[in-house]
Amino acid sequence: MLLAIAAFVVVGLHLPSFAGAMRDHPAAVQYLSNPTAFWLVRFMDLGIVEFDHLCESDSAVTRNPVIADSTTANHAGG
Repeated sequence: MLLAIAAFVVVGLHLPSFAGAMRDHPAAVQYLSNPTAFWLVRFMDLGIVEFDHLCESDSAVTRNPVIADSTTANHAGG
C-alpha cells in the first residue's frame, strides 16, 4: 500500500510540476511566486517522505514471514 501512495505522490503530484518548472517559461503560480520554496518542498517531499515510504514498504515485505522465507530460501541456494 505504501508503494502505491509513493507512486501516486511522485507521478501524480510532483512529475507534472517538475515538468512545468523545467520549461523555458514556467507557468506554475507556485514556482513563479517563490522558486526557492517550490524546490524546497519538492526535494523534502521526495527526499524525506518518499524515501521513508520506500524504506517502510521494503521493511514490511521483509518482516512478512511468508515473503521473507521465500526470499531467503532463494538466496541460500535452496
